[in-house]
Amino acid sequence: MLAISIIIDILFLSVFALIVFFFTKFGLDRALLRIGRKWLSLACALIIGPSITNLLERWFLTDGITSAVHKSLVTVIDHNANGYNLKELFEQLPQGFVKFLDGLGASLSALEAEFGSYTEAGDEIIFAMAERIATPCVNLISSIIGMVLGFVIPWLFMKWLTYEIEKDEIPFFRVLDRIGGFLVGAAAGYTVLLGVCLLVRTIFQIAVAIDASVTVMDIYYNSFIFRFIGEFDTIGMIKRLIQAISDML
Repeated sequence: MLAISIIIDILFLSVFALIVFFFTKFGLDRALLRIGRKWLSLACALIIGPSITNLLERWFLTDGITSAVHKSLVTVIDHNANGYNLKELFEQLPQGFVKFLDGLGASLSALEAEFGSYTEAGDEIIFAMAERIATPCVNLISSIIGMVLGFVIPWLFMKWLTYEIEKDEIPFFRVLDRIGGFLVGAAAGYTVLLGVCLLVRTIFQIAVAIDASVTVMDIYYNSFIFRFIGEFDTIGMIKRLIQAISDML
């Protein structure tokens, strides 16, 4: 089993090295074309989209939308001795938007349950209501814009970069072409190995589940690269990286 494990590790290394070699040889421009700028842009959107979303919420959307909702509440909300009457507000809103708020947890019944018992016409209460209504709207709008920008910005950048590399006039871009091809190849190679590793490990686990006497899992446990890729939390690492970038921004 140890010999088989070593052979599998060597095969994994060989596949990874070949993929990196060919992508480095092709260069970044061909690598982008082969993998597809759209797919890479989609991957970038998943990585940087949440960070853009946080920036939009923090710097642009939250204060503006909350202020707009607050002004609307001040002009239409009806306050009486029994509490705030929000029905007038909801009657003036388009039914589609009312259903939208209901789906986001800011329905008339939810707001009345939360704020209807207040009898003091303090502006802080109205502002709290505005935040309650604005927050789900901000989250949705910023998420959509963040994902769109997270896709469009990398796509435009890669399109421009491919154009500059294809001109092959500046030595810097020729060097960047090889380095970029290497990096894309490393990412592509690791993705291929990860997929193969998880598939083979699953097949091994199914075989053991069917017949406990089968010892194919020893191949997995006696390996180094095979087991490392199978046990390394790739998705968790990506999530932590995204969170770290988001925190820095």
